[in-house]
Amino acid sequence: MQEADTGALVFVPLTVTIELEWVLRTQYQFSRSEIVRALISLLETEELEFQDEASVELALHLFDESSVEFADCLHASVGTMAGRGPLLTFDRKA
Repeated sequence: MQEADTGALVFVPLTVTIELEWVLRTQYQFSRSEIVRALISLLETEELEFQDEASVELALHLFDESSVEFADCLHASVGTMAGRGPLLTFDRKA
């Protein structure tokens, strides 16, 4: 089965998006706002196709407006976009 050609050269799975945020935060010491700006810039790049882009966008909004970790925001966003929720977690910070 052949996928439709979107023009994107690189597919970015959700798991890679989570790892990218982690690298920006821990290895490059990006602030929350810098992470949001960097990921928005990448979302706007035509050569990149993010898995479930709407969930990533919602996660960035939640991340920017709260103190919750990005991975938790993305998990909650995926559930919300799928019409499921709420997200239950043992993470006290979330």
